[in-house]
Amino acid sequence: MKRILINSCFLLLTAGAMAQTALSTIATESAKKDSRAQQRAEAYATALGLDDAQTAKLTSMYSEVNEKVEGMYKEKEAMQTRIDEMYAPYDAKVESMLTKEQLVKLEEMKKAGWTAGCCAPKEGAASGCAGHAKQAGGAGCCAGKAAAGEKKK
Repeated sequence: MKRILINSCFLLLTAGAMAQTALSTIATESAKKDSRAQQRAEAYATALGLDDAQTAKLTSMYSEVNEKVEGMYKEKEAMQTRIDEMYAPYDAKVESMLTKEQLVKLEEMKKAGWTAGCCAPKEGAASGCAGHAKQAGGAGCCAGKAAAGEKKK
């Protein structure tokens, strides 16, 4: 009887922990979706000077579409991981060819959000393409070039 009681308690604790993990994962995914919607709405708000009501409406609209494309984001992240893994040995070869000064500069650029898959930074710029550094408030890939009358890549 004691053994049954102990096993039952163990099963209940395990089930509770699994449920808590599942709820945490759901909350994290929900926050990502909300963040994507908020990020898009804020981009419009900043660029066009939208008021709070307009921004809220856009956030709501983008939250709706995020529900429809959620699976695609997961596929995109998995694909990007595989791409990065394929490039890694080549990036290492490039780094082995650089001088110490160039390696230091490369590390500084990476810390600022630069990646080799993005536009080359202009002299004195910390980062290349703002689209690959959206976390730092980027406006989108090569958006500045188009605005300045330069050709997009």
